[in-house]
Parts: sequence; structure tokens; C-alpha cells
Amino acid sequence: MAKQDPQYISLKEAEQYCPYSADYLKLRARKGKLKALKFGRRWVTKEGWVKEYAKEMEGYWQERRKKEKPLRVIIAKPEGLEETTERPFSLPGLKPSQINIPSSLSRLAPAVLVALLVFTGVVFGKGSVLPFYRENIKPIIASVYHRAFESSRQLVDGLGKRAGRYASGTKDLSQ
Repeated sequence: MAKQDPQYISLKEAEQYCPYSADYLKLRARKGKLKALKFGRRWVTKEGWVKEYAKEMEGYWQERRKKEKPLRVIIAKPEGLEETTERPFSLPGLKPSQINIPSSLSRLAPAVLVALLVFTGVVFGKGSVLPFYRENIKPIIASVYHRAFESSRQLVDGLGKRAGRYASGTKDLSQ
């Protein structure tokens, strides 16, 4: 491997001559904004080139700051507004112990706790949700589905019999 010319420095070394990181200098070299050469896979530059680039960029930022108008926000104090020492967003006279939690939330809490325990077990490596689903949840769903299917089948059969009686001339549908 040939020795690198001592006048060239790596971009890592160039960091000490400017306020930019080696990665940013590499980007600027690829874009052609920073004078640099590529030897194999490494970018190299000269100390003078880095200082020149840093000075050029400082001038750019100074010009940009001059062009920017400072943001001024003037807010007048509304008349009749009294200063208070109370905490903002607090309800006067209401203590935390006086807050009632709706009963719907208290009924939902056990289900949320169970779901939280199941999913944290999955997250922390206690296994998968699938075995738990297959062993516990799937039989319950199948049972509910079966009962609902049977109920709807009986309902349809009953309606079919009534419709048949109505078609045959017996208009009493109450049976």
C-alpha cells in the first residue's frame, strides 16, 4: 500500500479544523462543495481546503442571518386579568379523592389487565400468543359461534314453518 502524501489529511483529521463532522465533510466532498480527492475508498483533503470551506460557509451563514427578519411577538396583558397563584388547569375546590371513575371504566379494567399481561408475556419472551389463543380463546369463540349459529338456525326454521303455514292458507303466524 502506497504511503499517503503528507500534505493530504483524512476527513477525520479535518474535523479539528472546522465545526463539521467527518460524515458531513464526506457528503460535501461527494457533492463537490469541499475540495477533496478520493484515494481508493478514502476521501482526503488539505488543511487549507478545509479552512477555506469553513470560512466560506461562515460567510454564507452570516449573510443568511442578516437577511432573516427577527420574529417579534408582542402580547399585551388583557385588561381586567387578575394574577393568581393557583396551579393552571386545576379545578378550584376539587380534590383528587373526589373524582369519580365511571363504572364502565371499572368494568373494563380487568379485561385491559388480562390483555396487558398476555401481551407483555409475549414481548418479554414468555412465549407466543398463539398457544394461549388456541388453548383458551379459540374454544370460547367456537362455543359462542356454535350457540349463535344454532340459535339463528332455529329462528330460521321457525320462520320457515310459519311462512309455510301462511302460504298454505293458515294465516295465524303466532304459532
